[in-house]
Amino acid sequence: MKKHTILLAALMLCIALGAMVPIFASPYQSSYIGLSHGKTTIEDERIRFVGLHIGSNLTDRISLGGFAHAQLLSDLPGMATGYTVTPVDGAFTFTVGGEVVFTLFEDAFLNPMILIGMGNMTVGYIDQSEESSKGELMIVSNSFTASVAGGFEIN
Repeated sequence: MKKHTILLAALMLCIALGAMVPIFASPYQSSYIGLSHGKTTIEDERIRFVGLHIGSNLTDRISLGGFAHAQLLSDLPGMATGYTVTPVDGAFTFTVGGEVVFTLFEDAFLNPMILIGMGNMTVGYIDQSEESSKGELMIVSNSFTASVAGGFEIN
């Protein structure tokens, strides 16, 4: 992938995070930032994803936040990932949205939690044709997404 595209993506992420600071500004002890990663199965292929979550506590047991997830669907130009979900090089998904986190206890070392999220998922690819020598970002589709997850919070 070209340096220009990577720098543009990093700049957009910094601007998005900077714009969310006033929305989620609160005392240090009641804010959160988290990283997520995992794998999803798409057409019998296990594909990795990474994500960023930031937010703030509304009450002792309810938090409101935002998230961004990214996932590759095929090899990037110049970088082999081994993913073959689609024959188009540089295919990806990017999901952005909001989330509400409910915890069972106010303060517990191992605290059961439920996360409900809604957002927008964009599927696209990086066009490396001769007409777009710098690599152009092409959007294939946008769709609404919702998720419910359960787990444990470790304090």
